Amino acid sequence: MSRGLSTTNTTQVDGSHVHLVTLVKMDFDTPAYAHSGTGTISYGGNSYLGVGDFGGVSGERESEVLGPSAVTLTLTGIDSDYIAEAVDSGNIYDKVTIYQGYRNDDGTLADDPWIAWSGWFEFASIKVDAESSISITCQHDLSMMNEKDGSRYSDEDQQNRYAGDVGLEFTSDMVGLRLLWGGGPVASGPGGGTVIPGDTGNPDLP
Repeated sequence: MSRGLSTTNTTQVDGSHVHLVTLVKMDFDTPAYAHSGTGTISYGGNSYLGVGDFGGVSGERESEVLGPSAVTLTLTGIDSDYIAEAVDSGNIYDKVTIYQGYRNDDGTLADDPWIAWSGWFEFASIKVDAESSISITCQHDLSMMNEKDGSRYSDEDQQNRYAGDVGLEFTSDMVGLRLLWGGGPVASGPGGGTVIPGDTGNPDLP
């Protein structure tokens, strides 16, 4: 895919040898940086450690449908230092960014990589066998659109967000309110919109 690539990266694509590399940045309390090759790559002031065949990224893809796509990051032959960090429940919603770029023959980046996927940490699982591994499931940034933000349709919530706004000032007064509408009393709430014969709900109304 050449869309949006810099001139230098486009030149790499057109070359006779292509050294594609994937970099993963995980903004945990103790940030983790890894890439799909060998050796160490310096980018953005950080050192990305090569995991080679011990690491993998699955689920990263483009789609004609606008929607979130989850990815799973896998690391085998794990160091014990990574286990505690990977299973830390405090990591949820921590930022995870996947970059792709090209390397020169000497292993350095030909140019700045581009963001191929961006999302957040959801959960991790550990598989213990002859080839122990950690699998980290990450959700795309778009999935946050399906998350509830805890807001309420109330004046109190509105004041927390926009102090002085009176748009929801009388919302609480509407609970159980009965009023005249179209010549007859109408109840609000679940039964709202139903005319109540012979009941004005207000002694001051006829």
